[in-house]
Amino acid sequence: MVSYLRWWLLFLCSGVGLVLAAISGHLGAMWNIDAHKISSITVATYFLVTVFIGRLTWRIARGDRTWHVRYQEGYDYAVTLMTMLGLIGTVVGFMELLATSFGSLASADVTQAREAIGTLTAGSSTALVNTLVGLLGAVGLKLQVINLNLAARRER
Repeated sequence: MVSYLRWWLLFLCSGVGLVLAAISGHLGAMWNIDAHKISSITVATYFLVTVFIGRLTWRIARGDRTWHVRYQEGYDYAVTLMTMLGLIGTVVGFMELLATSFGSLASADVTQAREAIGTLTAGSSTALVNTLVGLLGAVGLKLQVINLNLAARRER
C-alpha cells in the first residue's frame, strides 16, 4: 500500500506542476511556441500512462501481479516513448528552422533578414520546448516505473 501512496504523491506532484505551469503562463507559451503541438501530445501521453501505472500499482498493492507481468514491456516502452516524442519535436523544430531561414539570411534586404531571424528563433524554440517536455515526461514516468517495480518485488 505504501507504493500506491507513493504513486499518488508522484501523480499529485505532476498535477501541481501542470497547474503551476498553467498559472505562470508556461503552458500557454508551450502551446503557442510549438506549432505542431507535439509537446501537447507528449503531456497528454504522460498523464494517460501515469493513470495506467497507477492502476497497476493499485493492483499490486491488492496482491494481483498478473497485470504487472502482462504490461511490463508496455510501460517500460512508455518511458522511451517520452524521450522519442521529445526528440521528434526537436527534429521537427530544427527542420522548420533550417527549411525557411538560410535562404532569407543571404538576402541583402534587411526586413527579410529580420524575418529569417524570427523564424530561426521560432524553430529553435519549438525544438527546445519539445526536448524539455519529453525529458521531464521520461523522468516522471521512470520514477513511477521504479516505484511499480519495487512494489512488485515486495509483493512476491
